[in-house]
Amino acid sequence: MPIVFIAGSLCASMPFISSASAQQPASIEPGSQSSAELPTITLRDELPWLMRRAALLDLRLNQSPKPSDYGLCANLLSLASDLDPNNAELARSVAQAAWLAGDEALMLEATRRVIQVDPKDSMAQLRLISANINKKQTVEGRKALYDRFLSDAGNSLDPAVRSRLALDAALLEREMGNTTGFIERLHQATRLDMTNKAAASLAAQFYSSIRENPVTNLDYQLRLLNADPLDANVYLTITRMLASQGALEESQRFLDTAVKLFKLESGEITADIEEITIALEWQIDGPASFLDRLNRRLNELRVKAQSVIQAYEERQLPTDGLMRPEAIKYNLGLDKLRLLAAHSQGETQLVRSILTDIENSVNEQLVQFAEMAKTSGVNMNLLLTQVVVRVAELQAMRAIVGLDAELIRRDINNIIQLQPAMAERLSGIEPMALYAEGRYEEALVASEANLGSPIISLIRAQCFERLDREQDAIEDYLRIARKNPLDVYGAYASTRLQSLGVGDQLLTEAGATMATMARKVPAWLDQMIERPGSFQFLRIQQDQRMYREGELPMLTITLQNTAPIPLALGPNAPLESRVLIEPVGVKTMTNGFNGESKPKVLQIDHRLRLMPREELVFKVVADSATTDWLIDQQPGVSMRQRWRLIQGYRPRVADNSARQGTIDPNAKVYGITNSPLGLTAETQVVQRLGLSVYRADPNDLIAMLNRGDSQSRRRAVLAINARLMSSNEDDAIDEGMMNKLINALNDAFTGCSAGERAAMLLALPQRHQVPAMIEFDDHVAALLLSDALIDSKADPMVLACALLTRTDDPEAPIFETLAHITDERVQRIATLVRTKLKNNEPLLGTVGPGVEAMTPTFDGLGY
Repeated sequence: MPIVFIAGSLCASMPFISSASAQQPASIEPGSQSSAELPTITLRDELPWLMRRAALLDLRLNQSPKPSDYGLCANLLSLASDLDPNNAELARSVAQAAWLAGDEALMLEATRRVIQVDPKDSMAQLRLISANINKKQTVEGRKALYDRFLSDAGNSLDPAVRSRLALDAALLEREMGNTTGFIERLHQATRLDMTNKAAASLAAQFYSSIRENPVTNLDYQLRLLNADPLDANVYLTITRMLASQGALEESQRFLDTAVKLFKLESGEITADIEEITIALEWQIDGPASFLDRLNRRLNELRVKAQSVIQAYEERQLPTDGLMRPEAIKYNLGLDKLRLLAAHSQGETQLVRSILTDIENSVNEQLVQFAEMAKTSGVNMNLLLTQVVVRVAELQAMRAIVGLDAELIRRDINNIIQLQPAMAERLSGIEPMALYAEGRYEEALVASEANLGSPIISLIRAQCFERLDREQDAIEDYLRIARKNPLDVYGAYASTRLQSLGVGDQLLTEAGATMATMARKVPAWLDQMIERPGSFQFLRIQQDQRMYREGELPMLTITLQNTAPIPLALGPNAPLESRVLIEPVGVKTMTNGFNGESKPKVLQIDHRLRLMPREELVFKVVADSATTDWLIDQQPGVSMRQRWRLIQGYRPRVADNSARQGTIDPNAKVYGITNSPLGLTAETQVVQRLGLSVYRADPNDLIAMLNRGDSQSRRRAVLAINARLMSSNEDDAIDEGMMNKLINALNDAFTGCSAGERAAMLLALPQRHQVPAMIEFDDHVAALLLSDALIDSKADPMVLACALLTRTDDPEAPIFETLAHITDERVQRIATLVRTKLKNNEPLLGTVGPGVEAMTPTFDGLGY
């Protein structure tokens, strides 16, 4: 089953749920509880959330939302934001939906509101300023604005925002061909905010391209490390820099960290990283340890394969399909390391065995290349290049270890006879053949055409040794070891330098300085990987321990930087901003909850960075739109639950799937877990009581609707909605009473305020969910049409809610009311709704019947 289809159904029943919590509350007569025991909530109070919930529910009806789907959502959310203008979370939702819809004007309007409510939101500041700069039609106009924000006049801005602006200005200067201005702005970007990884990365790339000073290049790479101390590739680059100058011991520390980070991400390291690890281990500890380890592992696998074959033969079973011991081999990279390591130790028998494995591997690859050549559209030039590389590697290994020397020229001649056009490409193998034949001077001459190749350089150094030109050999070995410090050729060259008694020459003067710089990198950086809690703190707290009568739970989330340096906040940044709130205990095996609760996804990148000890604290609605709607449909269920906060959420899959690096979309998912460097936190267990009037007599509910008390009307509407949507026979309402309820709803809708009208439209089912509601839907349409055509008045909020939830015909008369609406958002909503209806696309007002139609199986974690 695809991941996205079941990730939302992860709220399994929890063992702490008691049987008492599964019981439905007994019928309680209206007014039997004192007013002090009931929350003082009206339908109007709930309208902003109900509008937001409806917008998200409608969006999640689309498995692959289009910009128009986001447009409908954005305009609905914008109306909701007007009702709750101090809600920063809601304004951010408007901005996100508007951006995905491609509506820049609405996005910027919402961004301004975010800044008004949360002036420290540096992401919103940057978005707004960048949009204003990009409006300038000329390069000069944009540059003038950058200069203004980056001068003393912009000092009041967050330095992190100015840093991003300085980077943009630097790129603009580069486009204009102004290198001096580019460097100046780039320096400013890195000075203003050390966590600006894009600026640090650009600076590192720029200076490495114009300067050959390894100390300076390392300095910029260490700055990049400070910008993101959890980037495995940065650690790997530092490893290469240090090793290339002979600082092998110091490079080991950074390689170890890189390996840990790669393992955290995918569960194991790739073949090329393993080869790098072994090459460095060889140079520091010698070849014996890793050679013994690899040989032992290979022998164990081959012995096991042979024992399986023997077991089959003893039982007289066919063995044709079984893996043969000789077919079990390492990849070519590891075998080259094993071969030259064994050769350096003089283990002739082992060298012969490994060389045979290499020959078999190369021959297998050449057969594959031949098959690929038969495929139409194949890049023959690239394919022939790969053939030459594989053949050259084999001949180089033969030449260096001094085995099968006579086969080198024979292989070359055989290939040329089959493919005469390959003669020129294979000319680079000639020095290897000459070296193997003992013609060292000729090999040196032939090698001059390919001096950049590490294989040829190694052959040259070997020739110099044979000719007793030791100093020339040392110079070539040093070049190889420094240029290829983390591969088989560099490791072998390092070994030869040790044998020649000049191993200490590998460490350069720059390398000594770089080693000192590397040792000054603080040890707590290493601890960040081992203990994510050492650099950040995450907490989630509920606002109450008990919720009654459909109260909306609110959560406070706190994220703190506990590292001694500033850390960037964002997706895949050191402080991961992607979090998920998972409801735990909503559905149990005993409480009869209908439907699957869904987690709530948040992007908490309200800041570009957090300074040491700085906290980001904000409040959010606890439940996702789907979960909250499901709970409203079954208020007879009381529950004990909690919420789990998961940072850097990802599907929990089997270990073998996780080790693949990229997860198969059809892999079985066992839940949601945090990323390797993400944290989790949980609230306390809370009690959510059911609606006390849920099982009240329908006549009592009608009386509550007619009472004129807004709080009672809300409770009655919630109870009637749930009773109408229930598939439980105990909740069934006969036809006569159903008509009375619908008439009472019509009267209540007619007599209540515009805010309550809008809330009723969002809280009550429509005709496709409950057929009897056709009378209510028609009454709503007639009333709105009457108000517009006769009284020339129309409330934009009510009309927007009616268009979304009560309209199933693109030619419905309700669209005529738009002539009396000046709000452009409602006009856009009407256009989008009409288009959806014409195209038979999912819409909140047309889905049904039942709860399942409103809760699609996919979870919408991507939006």
